[in-house]
Amino acid sequence: MKSSKKPTPTSSFANNISRDWDCWEKHEQYMTKKGFKACIPEWWAMYEGRQTPPDFDEDLPRATENICSWVVDSQHATMLGTTVSLNFTCFDEDISTDALKKFDEYQQKSMKMDAYKDKVVLDALVSSAGLLYHYWSDNQTAMKANKKGSLCLDAIAIEDFMCSNPRLDNIQKQKYVGWRKREEVKAIRATVDKNIKDYDKIIAAIVPDDYTEEKYADEESIEAGLATVITRMFRVDGEVYWTRSTKHVQLCEPIPLNPKLTSKKLKLKDANEINGYSPDSDEIYELDPEVDSFQDESLESENDENYAKEKDKMSLYPIALLTLKPRRNCIYGRSEIEEVSDNQKIINFMISMTAKEIQDTAWATVIMKEGAANGQTWTGKPGGMFIDYTPGPNFGIKRLEGNQLNSQVMNYVSSLIDITKMLTGTNELVSASSNLKDVTAYALQILEEQRNKKIEILQNRYWRFLIDCAEIRLEFYKHYYPETYYLYELTDAEFSEEKQSYSEMLANPDEEITLPDGSKMTQGEVASKKGEPTKVQRKVMKPEEELLGHSFDIVCEAGKGSKYSEIIDMDLINNLFLNGGYEKMSADSFEMWLNLNSFMSESKKSDIKVLLNKQKASELAQVKGQNAQLQQMLRTALARVKMMETALNQQNDYIRASDKEFKDRMNAANEIVGIKEKEMQQMRKEQGGAGSKLPSAEEMANSD
Repeated sequence: MKSSKKPTPTSSFANNISRDWDCWEKHEQYMTKKGFKACIPEWWAMYEGRQTPPDFDEDLPRATENICSWVVDSQHATMLGTTVSLNFTCFDEDISTDALKKFDEYQQKSMKMDAYKDKVVLDALVSSAGLLYHYWSDNQTAMKANKKGSLCLDAIAIEDFMCSNPRLDNIQKQKYVGWRKREEVKAIRATVDKNIKDYDKIIAAIVPDDYTEEKYADEESIEAGLATVITRMFRVDGEVYWTRSTKHVQLCEPIPLNPKLTSKKLKLKDANEINGYSPDSDEIYELDPEVDSFQDESLESENDENYAKEKDKMSLYPIALLTLKPRRNCIYGRSEIEEVSDNQKIINFMISMTAKEIQDTAWATVIMKEGAANGQTWTGKPGGMFIDYTPGPNFGIKRLEGNQLNSQVMNYVSSLIDITKMLTGTNELVSASSNLKDVTAYALQILEEQRNKKIEILQNRYWRFLIDCAEIRLEFYKHYYPETYYLYELTDAEFSEEKQSYSEMLANPDEEITLPDGSKMTQGEVASKKGEPTKVQRKVMKPEEELLGHSFDIVCEAGKGSKYSEIIDMDLINNLFLNGGYEKMSADSFEMWLNLNSFMSESKKSDIKVLLNKQKASELAQVKGQNAQLQQMLRTALARVKMMETALNQQNDYIRASDKEFKDRMNAANEIVGIKEKEMQQMRKEQGGAGSKLPSAEEMANSD
């Protein structure tokens, strides 16, 4: 049972130095030796415009032409002005990563990643390095109030960071990393577990950094004071652990970053007791980054099928480091201010000197002979009257003429500014000076690309930093997200396809279809279950189940995102549609031209392709309509032809019947004529032969 006695600052820990604090002091010595401790505040002062040194001549006017800010803001805008996207590829299994990409984009919006990118890039340009810390907070909720607990971000200043070997430039190869933070003593004491060994002594040892018995006379003033807390991270058997300490005490036992590792370690105690080794409760948590503990050696799975998942550890320090200009044998880089600060001081001094000369010319020193003023006071006000009492014709009052300042001073300032712009890759494209107002869009594009050549390497380092951040987020996805959802927005083409599919299902609601799981449903039931398509989609994902045990390759793809790229896009679009270029090309030819064009941005290409697909769909619908009309006309024509064919067949049948009837009548007539002829011949024979007066057969036929 813990003592109820109020803790006092006197403790056996008072003369101790915690291990974390010892690591911090060693790193502070390095920072002091390399000059970072003195230079970083000066670099920020130069960037923020506080450029007048303490020993500056009081007679010189204070003048500041902030070239430092100009250079930093130029490179800052160039790197962040380019749109980038992260694409994931699975190494060991052919699985779709489209859901992972959309889920990651959603999480970045939830964490306000864009705002932290801004901070880290600015830190890297001014302080020589930027640090982004990823952590899980149970007190945060994801965007749209997803679930309790969310991945969060925090930018760490280089002055507050420490590592085991500053000469090693890879942060993930460090033996340990850490950072400091000043907090109220009351808040620090509240984080200490009451079941920890020597709780009262630890609480008593948590005092303000500037603690003295005279300054902090009561407990209330002690708890209101500020103390520095060191958070240190290290690895044990490849897993990241963390601990927190003040100057005198360690506030907690080492805690694994993997949320499931603690339960695994505690379950192993019985197994070791069976093997004849029974550690006590304190030894369970005695972890040292240099010594592997017996618990971690038992984490290897005996089941080959689960081996990949069991060995998928949280092995990365959740801190991503950005150095844009590397420094040899140092984890920190070079500041952009470091290269231009001396030029900045010269420019300020030259302009101050010129301002002083102009001031002295306007308010020149007056020389007076004795008695010339006769008690008058020289005010120097314009239009004022002053009587010269000097006896004789000579004047006793005159200005003291100084030497005219050489005009080369300001010429040198201009030259120095131009040289600085050239060396740092800063030019009129960023300052938007008026001498470019008549430059064509193509010329602007060429100038922009030429300027970007000088900072492409900086962009590549920044994109590698984004990949490092994605790898850290991926580990949190695997171990902290058993199930969640994400939102994403459909493109215009995808949204059109969804609406068309929904309409087709409603058109045939009774048609039965087979689902991927083998079950069967009608299209109407599927449409009712899915609901009417919306632009924003909500999908459920189980990262722990889908991602754990798999390795992924991450590629950062960049697009054009500056205002000058938009100028190029509009110039190309105007040439296409206003000058009649589009009408001269077929849809396929236009799509081929679009794919081969390197000046137009990918985002604008995608938008145009959506419109092109809509146009193709519209043209196809028109062709289908025309085809339907032609089919109807053809069917009508075929029906008329069939009717005409029937009429013709009927006419042919009538003709054949008439011809047969005529032939039959002719045959019948011929038969009658033959009979008559025979009868006449018979009558002639009977009446005496040829001299008979009887009519001939022809005459009889005619008479008939």
